[in-house]
Amino acid sequence: MRKFIVLLLAAALVLSLASCINININPEITKAEPVTTAAEITTSEETETETETETETETETETETEEATTEAETEKESERYVYEGVSLILPEGFSVDSMQGTTLAVYEDYPLHSDNISFVLASEHDVYDAFTERALYESFTQSYDIENFKYERSEGADYKLVKAEYDILYNGVSMHQKNCTFFFGKAVSITFTSVSGEFDAAFEQTLQSVQIVK
Repeated sequence: MRKFIVLLLAAALVLSLASCINININPEITKAEPVTTAAEITTSEETETETETETETETETETETEEATTEAETEKESERYVYEGVSLILPEGFSVDSMQGTTLAVYEDYPLHSDNISFVLASEHDVYDAFTERALYESFTQSYDIENFKYERSEGADYKLVKAEYDILYNGVSMHQKNCTFFFGKAVSITFTSVSGEFDAAFEQTLQSVQIVK
């Protein structure tokens, strides 16, 4: 059982225009020089000081925000879980454990919430070309009653991917599964099983975080 998703970001550019105004002055007209009073000088100096203080405060605030963001990103990256060369960031509150020979990531109150992510190292005989839509559909329907079956094949820079998604009824419980198998010299299968529906958004974020580290 397998699933994967890829998200692309776009960037936008903003252009601004400035205009200039030229004023011609008759050189024959004599204009008196303006007189600057002490009060005006004091007011000007105070304004400059206030401006400098505001600029320094804004710069310090921006620097602190950037540092906090960087620390948060670094901390998040350090939480990556790696299984047989596939790296991802687990949803908050999920941890990995081995249950009955299966590597499973479950929520902290499991089995109250039975939503989970399972990891399987596929057989050496499981090859990309053999994972056809018909083959997967027939394999799944041998064990489960499934509906709304979807299938997709794609290739990344350093892997090939087969994705399958469907609704399933197991022991009277309805659930939705998103599955993917990554092929990169070996085959690793990951299954996202949604039962409560409460972690669907978190599962999508985890899918987007997937990287192949071999």
